[in-house]
Amino acid sequence: MAPNETSQKEEKPKNGNPRWLNKFFFNDILRKELEYFKIIRVGIAPATGKGENYASIMYRVKLQIENKEKHVLQKTFIVKALPDLGVHQDMIKQFNVFPKEIEMYDTLIPAFEKMYEDVGVKIRFGPSCLMASNEPTDVIVMEDLNEKGYKVANRQVGLDLHHCEILLAKLAKFHAASVLYYEKNGPFKECFKDGIYSEKMRPVFEQFYEANLKLFTEVIATYDVTPKFGEMMKNWKDAIMERCFKIVKPDPNGFNCLNHGDLWVNNFMYKYDSSGKAKDLVLVDYQMCHYTSPAIDLNYFIFTSCHKDIKLAKMDYLIQYYHKNLVSSMELLKCTTKPLSLLDLQIDMLRKLPYGLSSTVGTFAICVAEASDESEMETFTRTDEKAVKYKKKLYTNPIYVDALKQLVPFFDAKGALD
Repeated sequence: MAPNETSQKEEKPKNGNPRWLNKFFFNDILRKELEYFKIIRVGIAPATGKGENYASIMYRVKLQIENKEKHVLQKTFIVKALPDLGVHQDMIKQFNVFPKEIEMYDTLIPAFEKMYEDVGVKIRFGPSCLMASNEPTDVIVMEDLNEKGYKVANRQVGLDLHHCEILLAKLAKFHAASVLYYEKNGPFKECFKDGIYSEKMRPVFEQFYEANLKLFTEVIATYDVTPKFGEMMKNWKDAIMERCFKIVKPDPNGFNCLNHGDLWVNNFMYKYDSSGKAKDLVLVDYQMCHYTSPAIDLNYFIFTSCHKDIKLAKMDYLIQYYHKNLVSSMELLKCTTKPLSLLDLQIDMLRKLPYGLSSTVGTFAICVAEASDESEMETFTRTDEKAVKYKKKLYTNPIYVDALKQLVPFFDAKGALD
């Protein structure tokens, strides 16, 4: 057998795995590292559980490889591909989530990490990207962070204060690096002008709300919360959606940076020391990055990912902690842009609180839900019996109900329900 060849005896796809995801797919990646190799086995398994990803599908691929010395090595990769989203397939492609993520892994993340390396700080913002292509589909191959000891926290429980501090420190460094990149290179590419609330996604949002509004308002009428919340939800289009489309736009006279855009528990992975204490964090899933106010990332993170005991009780502290790290990181990188003041950040958080409300009503319900085969994007645009049954279970989840009882009075007191 010639060097760098795989056996032509291809294994048949198992468990619905795509046919293109076979031993031949990894040849170019392996050639960069090995002079000679022979792939003798391919193991493919889901890299995430049910209900963990919506705009992509993740595979963990384990290869057994024989090298030149006839030693058997094992290589593990994460393969991220565009899922079959039915009627929303073309719309998701128009949203450019994969081209955006490829730009992040190929260009921006290495550039951001190099900025810190130049001032003597070693930092990681994401996994190494080993390959990116749009053939045979939109696909990205990355290192497996599990192999490096990184783990995802429990999305249903939420993050304690220490885990939040690690996330906010890393996020502040990421935001600061994006400010310096903008100073040196000018505006980011066109695809970074939109985040989750993109005009291209407006039909999806409208379909989502129309398919869920009646059920949701019926369920929340049984909650022990102010009737104002239910009345506001009946007018969801103006009360939430239109406000969020305006809120996410960057203020040309304000402080802006590149936001991660989808900052919930499943999109960052922690590394722990020997005592089990979190010591580092890496961000993943850069499909929704968006150039705008940092208050967008902060609102989304706080209302989807913080433990219930600190979400409100420590909110001011979390914002202050982020701000302190943002200022120090911008000083370290010698940014010429002046960071916004803590007061301005607090004011902007309040202005963008409807985005936090939207994240609570939508994303947070999914964050705390039990794993289910029905937990996929298309379910939320359906009104058949099976979909309604799943969504009713979602909206009556005791974790979700208790959270709304805590958060709705807060949103009301801040004027977000008006």
